Amino acid sequence: MKKRIAITIKYVAITFLLGLIVASIVFYRNYYKTEYVKTPIHKSNLDISYGSDNAPIKIFLFMDYSCVHCRNFMVNIFPKLKNEYIDKELVQFNVKIITFANSFQLQNAYKTLLCLNQHGNFEELNMLLLQELEVVFSTEFNELVEDYIDRNSFFADCLLTGESEDYLNRNLGLFFSNQFSSTPTFVVNDKIYKGFMEFEEMQKIIDKELVKD
Repeated sequence: MKKRIAITIKYVAITFLLGLIVASIVFYRNYYKTEYVKTPIHKSNLDISYGSDNAPIKIFLFMDYSCVHCRNFMVNIFPKLKNEYIDKELVQFNVKIITFANSFQLQNAYKTLLCLNQHGNFEELNMLLLQELEVVFSTEFNELVEDYIDRNSFFADCLLTGESEDYLNRNLGLFFSNQFSSTPTFVVNDKIYKGFMEFEEMQKIIDKELVKD
């Protein structure tokens, strides 16, 4: 009787252990499985783009300047990425700006940045937004935008005709149609990576893609 009970307990324990192993494998595969974009993502003329069109690796970053992790990536990680891969024509990095906020000041600042990227020097404003986003709510910033409009007709057309607003709306459409959930979200050769990444994490992903090519 005791022997039969011992065998039963052993059988139950083995079955339970096998169940845990199977559940762990299923969880691992689901959690770490590669996700691909559902709606194709292409470079747009209003993207903030770095690197050669001939680069074998295409990265898209969906970011919002009000996202702390997005700003952290662009300030602290992006320079390393640029030095190691973009400047060597291995990676093209395209920033697609989005905003979820129903704020005229934020949307106006983003449109200003996009139009300056096309028709002026956007880098100074880019760094300002990365480091002191609250400046967009100031009277001085509004006056600066008005000055840009007065001095640059191409910039004015971009800002006032709806081109930049349409671009932001298209980016939001891509964001939701691909079922992205937060920023930053990276797309590397059509593969989706959600959340902030250290340089070493990004490096592993890029090197793996380069080996394929």
